[in-house]
Order: sequence, then C-alpha cells, then structure tokens
Amino acid sequence: MECPKCHNSLQHTAATDLNVRKCQGCGGLLLKDGTFEIARALKDVDQIDLAGDQNLNSLKDIDCPECASKMLRMVDRTQHHIEFEMCAKCDNVFLDAGELTDLTEFTLSERINQALETAKINLKRS
Repeated sequence: MECPKCHNSLQHTAATDLNVRKCQGCGGLLLKDGTFEIARALKDVDQIDLAGDQNLNSLKDIDCPECASKMLRMVDRTQHHIEFEMCAKCDNVFLDAGELTDLTEFTLSERINQALETAKINLKRS
C-alpha cells in the first residue's frame, strides 16, 4: 500500500495490536477499521508515532490508499488545531507524523478551553 502524501510504502507496525500502517518515508499513520478513537487512548503512542516529515500536512486532496476515494479533511472536535484526513467510504484515517501524539496530549490551555465549552453548554441547558 502506498502513502497518500509522499508515496512511500505503508507497512504494518508491530508496536501495537491495532490495525495501523506507518509510512516508511514521512512517518504518517493510516488507521484502519475504526481504530482512530482507540489509538487516541494509547499510552505508549511514541512507539508508533515517531518523528517524520511534518511539512506534508499542507497537502490537500489526497486519495485513500485502500479504496482510492478522495479523503475528507477533518478537524478534531476537542483539539481544533489538529487536522487529519478521513475516508468516507471505508473509514480509514490518515494522520501526519506527530498528530497522533498531539491527539493524546492535552495542554493546559486545551483543558481550560474544554472546561469553558462544557460550562457554556451546561448554562444553555439551565
């Protein structure tokens, strides 16, 4: 399977039992079979999300390496600065190098913003 960003080989990673393929070039990750939310919770994410070419995040309009459908540009619902690609046809998710690590770590300002959003929602319900 070929990386949708740099066209190097996507290889299964043995660092986790999840169905994850890692690009041998840019370090991007292809998460298959609904493993995105599970991967977010990984404690040892640094074993699979090592440094790579983070300049490829600006590439848009990439095709899913599995089904060749256009992948949709998505924004994480809790960390709005993180953008990733998702295939609407087969639910594969592609994360650029470092994005999975970023998704698993909340900064203090992100925690404060999340608390403020929750407080606003609770006020509207009252």
